Amino acid sequence: MPEVTLLNAELHYSFFIHLSQSSVSGFHNMENNDNSVFVGDDILLYSLMSKYSTAGEYEISSDRLSEVQPFALVSAKGSIYLQEKTNETLHDLFDSGEFEKIYKKWFLTPIPPENVLLNVPLSTHLRNDIARVQHIRRRK
Repeated sequence: MPEVTLLNAELHYSFFIHLSQSSVSGFHNMENNDNSVFVGDDILLYSLMSKYSTAGEYEISSDRLSEVQPFALVSAKGSIYLQEKTNETLHDLFDSGEFEKIYKKWFLTPIPPENVLLNVPLSTHLRNDIARVQHIRRRK
């Protein structure tokens, strides 16, 4: 939330920042209490919009409050075999094109059982990261 606080001061906005117990309650507070915005991770926002609002009722701003935050996998310290197998599997998914198929299944097609459609295309940033990993592997 520090990004919102800094933006509030820098642009001389008058955001009232209210912390919520959960993402769902924060989204509902925005809907029901006439709050102007709800701040969250873009995938989370797409998910909430698809599940709790009418199509076209809300839109996600193209302005970003922070740089893209990478996700990571964690494993027990010293579990070299698991780390190697995880990396190998991810590399295989990238190289075979299977990663994009899995991504399309979960982010570009309706998700059963409620047929929730997030409609979030693979970002240029993630596409570039995958290409960078593939390039590094080819050079080895």
